[in-house]
Amino acid sequence: MSATTPRFSLVLPIHDDEALLASTLPELARAFPPSDAEIVVACNGCRDDSAAVARSVEGVTVIELDRASKVAALNAADMTATSFPRVYLDVDVRVDHAAIRAVVDRLRSGDVHAAAPRLHVDVSKSSRLVASYYRIWSRLPWVRDEMVGSGFYALTAEGRGRFTDFPDEGADDLWVSAHFGPGERQVVDGVSFSVDASRTIRQVVRRKARVLAANRRIAPLTTDLPGRSSNRAGAFSVVRDQPALLPHFVVYSIVTVTAELRARRMVRRDDRSWAGDRGSEPAR
Repeated sequence: MSATTPRFSLVLPIHDDEALLASTLPELARAFPPSDAEIVVACNGCRDDSAAVARSVEGVTVIELDRASKVAALNAADMTATSFPRVYLDVDVRVDHAAIRAVVDRLRSGDVHAAAPRLHVDVSKSSRLVASYYRIWSRLPWVRDEMVGSGFYALTAEGRGRFTDFPDEGADDLWVSAHFGPGERQVVDGVSFSVDASRTIRQVVRRKARVLAANRRIAPLTTDLPGRSSNRAGAFSVVRDQPALLPHFVVYSIVTVTAELRARRMVRRDDRSWAGDRGSEPAR
């Protein structure tokens, strides 16, 4: 590796995120100069000044796409980025720079190919029902057991080589995670990242329905992949082990059933409104 080759690439898909980008990108660029990280900002369908904000930060590579599509932004950024490990980061994620370095260092060890910090969902500004929903969600086995995704994941060159493109169906975190079996992906101990939960339970249902619809579309593509899993029985195991959580299980179940019904209708009418959704709040 030459002295001028960055240690890793950092990809940020952006859709109308001017304010967030202005507050986070300069700090990222200061923490990770060009000799350390190659930062690629992929603006997709932006109607604001996101691209101009990104270009104002020295050392940042900017891509502009007419279509609002996170998937298209990820694929375009991968065509431009040159270094591995490669970190994919949603701009609304809150993460310490040390956590990014810890994930990169973990992947550079060579024995895992997908990694992320531990996820924390911030419900401090949410309703009591939203907090109740996440009391169960955060305890689901697939969330607690090496979950990689929901706004932050990183891949080695070998890991990224397991698929050609991010699929048009969306659900990029599910797509990535499905390519890595147990022992191939890891949540890095001692570091975390945070995302804000929706404020109202109605917003949680809407978002969960969009995510479930995308997951349904992508499911046929992941059938034979080593990391494909189902969390249908997970909530039952949580309340079985902790009966005091039963009231929260009721909230979680109502949200899930309602979102499932909406997702089925979305898939039937081929509603593709999820394609431009940039948010990283996990809601499956």
